[in-house]
Amino acid sequence: MDAPYQLFVVAIHIGNTYTGYAFSIRSEPNNIHMCEWNGLQSYKAPTSVLLNQHQEFLAFGYDAEDRYMDYRMSLENDSDDEKDVLYYFRRFKLALLNKVCNTSETADIAVHQQHPYGFLEEVVPPSGGPWGCIAIDDAFLLFLENVFGTTVMKNLQLTDLDDYTKLINEFKFKKTIDQIR
Repeated sequence: MDAPYQLFVVAIHIGNTYTGYAFSIRSEPNNIHMCEWNGLQSYKAPTSVLLNQHQEFLAFGYDAEDRYMDYRMSLENDSDDEKDVLYYFRRFKLALLNKVCNTSETADIAVHQQHPYGFLEEVVPPSGGPWGCIAIDDAFLLFLENVFGTTVMKNLQLTDLDDYTKLINEFKFKKTIDQIR
């Protein structure tokens, strides 16, 4: 019996801080295509989502961050107008896993074995812990609070969300560049 005919192989990674995807045509498995987000030199976008007042999808990744910042600025500038409510979620994978799996750990490491016809079998189940990117990000934010003070950092986040988000994203980008080198 022949394996079913498949045109594409797709990989999707939904991470705690970043999400990305890649695909290849089955007949050209070494020709891997990856998305570049927002014209940036990044193959991952923030794991952020923006929903409208009816909790329907509006945007994901950098687009969600940008639209939410625009929304926050419009609230500050147009306090007389009544605005629709938006729901912004970032780093939601861990919270989602906690609700689904009732665990406090993240699914960072798993081992699979490939069988004939391309089927995968899970050999070691997903496991993880607090040593990933979120722990590094949290340590960086704690460092900034130690240098500048908690009040200054909270004030930056509340009054200049755009600058705060750019600071965090620049730090994350630098981490990625250092990993590539």
